[in-house]
Amino acid sequence: PDVTIVGPSVTNGQAPMGLDWLSRFNDCCPDAIVDATNIHFYDIYDEKTIDRFQAQVEKAASLSGKKVWITEFGLNPGSASEEQAASFLKDAMAYLDGSDKVQGYSWFMVGDGENQLNSGNGLSAVGKVYAGAA
Repeated sequence: PDVTIVGPSVTNGQAPMGLDWLSRFNDCCPDAIVDATNIHFYDIYDEKTIDRFQAQVEKAASLSGKKVWITEFGLNPGSASEEQAASFLKDAMAYLDGSDKVQGYSWFMVGDGENQLNSGNGLSAVGKVYAGAA
C-alpha cells in the first residue's frame, strides 16, 4: 500500500522509441497499475537543452496524466564542459524542484567520469550543484 509503482522507463529518443513507445504501451495495457511515469533524458549541450528537457518532462506528464520520475538525466559525452554541465543541472533542478508534475529525479551518474558527480576525493562542479553546495 505504501509503494509507488513507476511505469516503464523511456528515453527521449525519436519514435518509435521514447514517448511514442510509452503512448503505445499505455494504449496496449490500459489496465496496468502505474502510479507515476518514468523517463530518461540525454542530450547535447547548447542554449536550448534546458528547453528540450522541460518540454520532454511536460509532454510525459501530459501523455500519462501522472507524476513524472526522471530516473536518469545528463549530457552526452563530449558535448559540454564541466561548467556548462553544472549550469544545465542548476537550471534543471530549479525547474524540477518547482514543478508540480515531477515526483522525483536523479542525475546520471555517480562516478569520476565526464560530467559525473565525483572528482578525485570530492565532488565535481556538477556534484556540488546536485548536493546543493554550489
